Amino acid sequence: MILTRTGLLRGSIMHLLEDANSLSRYVKRLPYPFNLRAFLHHGNLSTARKAITDMQISLFDAGHSPRELYLCYLTCPRCSEKRGGEKMLLLRRWAKSEKLAKRLKSQQ
Repeated sequence: MILTRTGLLRGSIMHLLEDANSLSRYVKRLPYPFNLRAFLHHGNLSTARKAITDMQISLFDAGHSPRELYLCYLTCPRCSEKRGGEKMLLLRRWAKSEKLAKRLKSQQ
């Protein structure tokens, strides 16, 4: 699996699952550990707000600190009706948080 970032003038390719060095100087490395939580959302970006909020709350409840959010469209607008509607994959990077873990223990 490769994670790519696109932009108006520049984009970049980042390795996700491979632990190898690339010969290309443009391939960036991801921080280790790169923890992800994934959620399949049935809808488009305008309806994804509740799903993103629920994902963030579940990360806080687990004692994790949310980081970057990655969005991936799984169906194109032209063929989405034939394939069961629009679908998006929401990926949220998280990191362990000692402060959140202590706060959760003190609340229990």
